[in-house]
Amino acid sequence: MSFSKVSNFLSRLILGEDVVLVRQTKEQWERQFADGTWNRLQEGQPNTVELAKLITEYARTRGTSVRVLDVGCGNGGLALLLGSESGIAYTGIDISETALAAARTVAPGAHFIVADVEQPQPDMGAFNVFVFSEVLYYMNPDIVLPRYHLYATDDARVFVSVLRFWRTPLIFQRIRRHLRIDTRFRIFDRSHEWDIVVGYFQ
Repeated sequence: MSFSKVSNFLSRLILGEDVVLVRQTKEQWERQFADGTWNRLQEGQPNTVELAKLITEYARTRGTSVRVLDVGCGNGGLALLLGSESGIAYTGIDISETALAAARTVAPGAHFIVADVEQPQPDMGAFNVFVFSEVLYYMNPDIVLPRYHLYATDDARVFVSVLRFWRTPLIFQRIRRHLRIDTRFRIFDRSHEWDIVVGYFQ
């Protein structure tokens, strides 16, 4: 960890801020998506591929159409993988207009909402599937998960992907307060490791 990161961390700690979360502004997200920092999300990351497989299997076992809400969907990596699946009505929500412009290009049949994901819009309707992939360290699960619970059908499934690093155990302490976890496992590529979780709101 660089000196500037350590200094920033200690400053936040002294000020009493929540150091578990990695806060970013809309401008930071716009800049990162514009400069290609998150292009890897469209390249079939193992965690995204696994989430698409799990959601597709779940939709097929239900035998009816499912509404999927991808919270912090970025540039459409998951939307791209789910786009050809019948019976899945996909909606992605993200704060970055740059990210969603890219998402609409790769998944023209999907629905996207530009909004602060910490403040879900009141008129979105109910969803059968919620996805929180690599986002719950950028926002407080204790605030965000209860808010999205309000948009869940009674049997809604929640799919979470979290990149493993020192914050992961602390993030999962918060997630467990709001989700009943049925399944948890890890997947890898050459340089990353993710926890994948499937559960229900509680």
